[in-house]
Amino acid sequence: MEEASGKDLNWFFNQWYYGAGHPLLDIKYKWDEATKTQTIYLNQTQDGKAFQLPMAVDIYHGTQKERHQIWMRSKSDTLTFKLTAQPGLVNVDADKITLSKKTDHKSLRELLFQYQHAPLYMDRLEAIEGAAAQQNDPVAQQILLAALQDKYYGLRIKTMNSIAPDNTALTNPAIPLILKIAKTDDNNLAKAEAMKIISGTKDAAEQVALFTEGLKSSSYAVQGASLYAISILKPTEALTIARSLEKDNKGELTKAIVAIYAKNGSDAEWPFVYKNYQDSDPQSQFNMLKDFTIMTAHLKNSENAQQGINILKDMGIKYKVQGAAPIIISILNQVKEVRKQQNDDPSVKLIEEAQQQINDKK
Repeated sequence: MEEASGKDLNWFFNQWYYGAGHPLLDIKYKWDEATKTQTIYLNQTQDGKAFQLPMAVDIYHGTQKERHQIWMRSKSDTLTFKLTAQPGLVNVDADKITLSKKTDHKSLRELLFQYQHAPLYMDRLEAIEGAAAQQNDPVAQQILLAALQDKYYGLRIKTMNSIAPDNTALTNPAIPLILKIAKTDDNNLAKAEAMKIISGTKDAAEQVALFTEGLKSSSYAVQGASLYAISILKPTEALTIARSLEKDNKGELTKAIVAIYAKNGSDAEWPFVYKNYQDSDPQSQFNMLKDFTIMTAHLKNSENAQQGINILKDMGIKYKVQGAAPIIISILNQVKEVRKQQNDDPSVKLIEEAQQQINDKK
């Protein structure tokens, strides 16, 4: 790399390859109107020595920006810029490539400007995260409402999930935008997420046609969200629909079917739940764990319940090194209490043996 670049790169490999840790970068700003001076205070707060950090600093005047390439070589550094007027935004690490954990003390007004004018995905993500942390503020709400219409579906989804349901000052203007995503978005994952949110609102009953139409989608995510919404509004009808979808389902649709069966199904639906849970990847299994546990606990047939108990035991043993054992043992205790109420002594005994096996696993 030195031969190709013609540069001495010892500093780079010393801190990133041979050294340990990473920089914790704290960024503060001060504008002095009297002297027309913008000051930036950079501090590395990690233990140990300073990292050398080359970075770009963009200073915005309206929609125009001027770029300054700087190096931070010590634990603390102060940058000063003489300007004609207070900038709309000072964007430190403007290319968003500095490997650090940043605490950037921008105001919400500056974050709004950043969302509207800075060019990168990471610029908009930083603004959304900053606004989500202060979403009772009108400026933060302005950022989040704009982000519901972001050009990237991932940020639309993140924004939807960032809005607190009890924040009526924000949800009142946000719900029409989320409903628009549910109806017309060109990304099925965003559409499915919007449907989930709409299904939890007080006006969900007015959107039965939307959810019914969503069942016809080619997207399992949209189908799953639609089925889940119908299960809230019309549980009996949702159970019938779920049975009709058993032959062709994956992902979120499978998860929705399992949730419906756990709540309103019976031993007749257990073979579907058992097989699909077994065939799912580990993350999907953990996502469906609550519903799988509920169904295992309430099955009438003891042999079916024992199938579920053995699956839970195997998970506790297999993922013990990842810290799953206490969680699975607690879950098995919950199942045991329900099986006791059903006088299912064989299942209770199996649970106690399963817990012992998980504890004994080295």
